[in-house]
Amino acid sequence: MFGSRKKNTKKNDSSINQMLSPKKVSGDNLATSNRIGQGTKIEGEIITDGTIRIEGEIDGYIESKARVIIGDTGQVTGDIVCDCIDISGKVTGKITCKDILFLKASAIVDGEIITNKLIMESGATFNGNCKTQSTSTVSSYNSEKSGSEVSKAV
Repeated sequence: MFGSRKKNTKKNDSSINQMLSPKKVSGDNLATSNRIGQGTKIEGEIITDGTIRIEGEIDGYIESKARVIIGDTGQVTGDIVCDCIDISGKVTGKITCKDILFLKASAIVDGEIITNKLIMESGATFNGNCKTQSTSTVSSYNSEKSGSEVSKAV
C-alpha cells in the first residue's frame, strides 16, 4: 500500500521537474523566456540567449539568439538584433533579423530593416529602408558591424 504511493510521488516529481526545468535548444544553450511588462521602462542593453517579450518601453539595444516579440503596448527606441521578431507595437531604429520579421497589422516601424524574410500584414506601417538577404549574409553583416563598432570605440 505504501510502496505504490512512493512510486507515484517519484513519478509526479519527475514530471514536475521536467515542466519546470529549461528546455535545451542546441548544445549547452538553455532556452529562457523573458518578459518586460506594460508600465515598465528600461534604458540600456538587453542581451539574452532566449525569447523576450516586450509590452513596456525600451530605450536601448536588444540582442536575442532566439525570438523577440513586441506586443501591442510595446515600444522600442534603438537597435534590435535577433533570429526572429514579431512586432505588434512600435519600433524606432535598426532591426537586423536572421530569419523572419513579422509585422502585424498594428505594427509601426520607423528605421532600417535587414532580414531574410519579411511578412507584413495589411495595416502595418513601415517607414524606412529594407534589405532582404540570405541568412548567411545577415549573419556576416552582424559580425562585420560588431567589429567596426569595437574599432570605433577603441
